[in-house]
Amino acid sequence: MNNRILFVLNGNKEIGYGHVARGILLANYAVSQRGDSITFMTKSTNSFIPELQIIGEVIKVEDFYSESIQQAGLDLCDFQIVLIDLIEEEFNQLSWIKSLRDKLLIVSFTLFFFEMNKRYEHLTFFPSVLPVGHLEKGGIQVFSGPAYFTFREEFLGLDKEVKKEATRLLITMGGTDPLNITYLCLKAVVNLDYFIEVVLSPINSYYEEIKELIKDKSNIHLHNKVSSMAKLMLNSDVVLLNGGLTRYETCMAQTPFIAIAIHETQFKITEELTHAEVGMNLGIVHELSEMQIQQAVIELMENYHYRLQMSRRMRKLFDGKGVERIFELIYKNL
Repeated sequence: MNNRILFVLNGNKEIGYGHVARGILLANYAVSQRGDSITFMTKSTNSFIPELQIIGEVIKVEDFYSESIQQAGLDLCDFQIVLIDLIEEEFNQLSWIKSLRDKLLIVSFTLFFFEMNKRYEHLTFFPSVLPVGHLEKGGIQVFSGPAYFTFREEFLGLDKEVKKEATRLLITMGGTDPLNITYLCLKAVVNLDYFIEVVLSPINSYYEEIKELIKDKSNIHLHNKVSSMAKLMLNSDVVLLNGGLTRYETCMAQTPFIAIAIHETQFKITEELTHAEVGMNLGIVHELSEMQIQQAVIELMENYHYRLQMSRRMRKLFDGKGVERIFELIYKNL
């Protein structure tokens, strides 16, 4: 039996692309492997609606309270599965959906472990580098651990050769980078003798200033669109990043990273990963200087044995089978 699946997600300059990227990945799998029918529900301010429309119908709402859903003419009982991938504030707006628990399967994904008394879904997946766990409480099953990370196909089966002499640095702070960490990092490394590649969307508020900063630097290449992020990471020696899915994608590419967090929560999540000694958790952006960033880059680029050990540890973290594992559990619980 083919199922109708509703994905509830959002993405913009502040939230980033991660929720949308995971939704697209899971939706494509459900369509290609099961023939399921896909609908997306998202805020009308979502910056990535055109990408969702390629896969299925998109219902735009102002928020996720029941009144907005009704105004959009959407009946959740028309679906067998609802998959929720939202930040905590938006997740809480959907708490009214618990009244439909006996009519459909409710599934959520989160990198933040919300309190159990706030949860209303049947299944939740909590990707983490901590050991695999399964908790069941009050009719809610929580599956956690590295087994539930999801990766695009381009990140599967990569094999990196760590070079003794590091020459290539990649800077990627998320396409929109609302805090302009890219500019701070470029000022820190602009005079270093490395080939530096920068990934940044033109909708970034400081895009023109960044172009001006590097206009005379032939060793710095600015990408506003990338055909294969996996290949770019694989060919780099070190990645300078902030957080989100990028941290884990660098692990699949086996390329050591330096992370700059945008807030305390992101710093703590990255700390779990760097405890596995696969990268450097430099600190929170407003507490860091250009000199600290520059010194960290030089330290990691110049230390071949450190990079080699990090890369080898990265190879063992994830098996790349998270999507299949998640859907196996979803269909099992229908």
